[in-house]
Amino acid sequence: LLRLKRARIVIPPLSPTLTKARIYKWLKDPTAAAGNANRIECYEPLFVLQCSPDLLSKGYRKHETHEPLMLIEAHDEGTLQISPEVLESSLSNNNGGEWFPVGHFLGTIIDDDDDDDDDDEDADWLWQ
Repeated sequence: LLRLKRARIVIPPLSPTLTKARIYKWLKDPTAAAGNANRIECYEPLFVLQCSPDLLSKGYRKHETHEPLMLIEAHDEGTLQISPEVLESSLSNNNGGEWFPVGHFLGTIIDDDDDDDDDDEDADWLWQ
């Protein structure tokens, strides 16, 4: 029986004060059909995340409503599968989709490579 490793992709806690964020721009096509088109490698850029102003303390913001952009990379390799809810929201608006709370489930990276037998099943996504 082959068990596939799955890494959950969530809105990352980029600071202790961050409460929400949204996908501003996809760098990897989230609508690609199964196969090599949605295969990702470790450290490959996935999307640009627009963060709520509370990412930075007031003294460090350019202005009160500053919403910083952050590049989010893959920290695993495999096949990218994005949640239908997130996909619809992020593609329906040119300036980013719905705002999601920190920890909100965005999708999964399924690693079908059997060379990582010692890794945990259904591991959480790692952010650095």
